[in-house]
Amino acid sequence: MSTKNVYNLSTCKLVRAKSKTCPKCNGGGRIAMWSEDPCDICNGYGWAWVSPCGWTMYPYERTAGRLY
Repeated sequence: MSTKNVYNLSTCKLVRAKSKTCPKCNGGGRIAMWSEDPCDICNGYGWAWVSPCGWTMYPYERTAGRLY
């Protein structure tokens, strides 16, 4: 399993995150089955960088993370 640093905006520190199946869409990549809009957390990829404290980041994003 790969790891990456995600920026935690509340503590202004980098936290370690692991690549996991998206907790919101469960790997489907969409907001809902009938929707064509990509998931907010994984941006349609089906997986995301997820830290233990809840901060997530798109798979190929280089900027700050967002709170799940």
